[in-house]
Amino acid sequence: MTTLTYPAGAPSVSGTTLTVDRALKNPTFLAKRIVPPNTQFLSDLLFRPGVTDSGAVIYAEGSIDNIYPARGDAQQIEPGGAYPMVDVDDVADKVELSKKFGAGYYVYDEAKMRNNFDPIAKGNLKVRNALMRQDAARLLAAFDAKVPSVNSVGAWTTSKIWKTDLLQGLNSIKGLQLGFTPDTVVISPNTETTLLLLDDLQNWAPKENANLNPLYNPSLSGLLGLNWVVNEFASDDKAILLQTKVTGVNVTERALTVEVVREGTRGRNVVLADRFGVPVIDEPGSALVINGIGS
Repeated sequence: MTTLTYPAGAPSVSGTTLTVDRALKNPTFLAKRIVPPNTQFLSDLLFRPGVTDSGAVIYAEGSIDNIYPARGDAQQIEPGGAYPMVDVDDVADKVELSKKFGAGYYVYDEAKMRNNFDPIAKGNLKVRNALMRQDAARLLAAFDAKVPSVNSVGAWTTSKIWKTDLLQGLNSIKGLQLGFTPDTVVISPNTETTLLLLDDLQNWAPKENANLNPLYNPSLSGLLGLNWVVNEFASDDKAILLQTKVTGVNVTERALTVEVVREGTRGRNVVLADRFGVPVIDEPGSALVINGIGS
C-alpha cells in the first residue's frame, strides 16, 4: 500500500537542477542579489562629466606653471629700469583616447520561456557589475599613475594617525596655492571598519544625538569635514584625498549600451553590452594618494 508521507520531503539542489517531491508546494525562489542599476560608476561619482565625438581627448594637465610664470618672477623696477622677462609659455597639451570595454552572453529561447526570472535582465546586471569593477580599477590605476603620493605616518588603527595623514594631506594640497579645496576621501570597506572600531569616534560624538554617533549610526560622514566614499574595489592600504568634480573628467564617447541581436538559425539571442570612454585626471594637484595606511 502506498503511503503519503507528511510532511513532503525537502527539495534537493544539484547545480541549477531542483528535484522536488510531488506533494510539496511550489518552492519560493529567491533571486540572487545583484548591484542595483542606480549604483554609480566610481568615475561618474568622483569626476565631472565630459563627452567626445571623435574618441580623442586633448587636455592641459594643471600645474603651477598654468597660473605662474614657468621661469622668472615679478621684481621691483627702478625708474627707467628694464622689466624682467618671464616665461609664460603654455604647458604642452596631452592626449587620451576613449576605450571600449564590454562583454556579451547568449540567451537561448528555452531559457526565456521556462525560467522563473528574466535571463536578459539578470545577465545585463551582471555585465554592468563587471563594467563597474573594471571602471573602478582603471580609475584607481589613474590615481596611482598621475597623482602625487605620500607614505602614511603609520597604520590607521590609531586616531591620531589617520587624522595626521588627512590633515597634513589637506594642508599640502592647499599649500600649492592653486585654489584647490579637497572635500572627499576614498577608502575600502575594511578601512572604514577599522575606523569605526576606534573608541575615539564614539567618544567624540554627541551622546544626545544618535544619528551623529557611530555607535548607533555607523558612518564616517562629516569627519574632518570630508565626504567619505567607501568603494569595494579600493585598496586596503591606500586612501585617496581629492576634490570631487575638479580632479578629473569622466569623458564619455558612448554611455553604457546593451544591444540584443537575434541569431535566428540557432534559436538564441546574443546580448552585447559596452561602454566607451576614458577617465582623465587634468588637475593632479587637487588630489593625493596616501600609501601604507593598513601596514
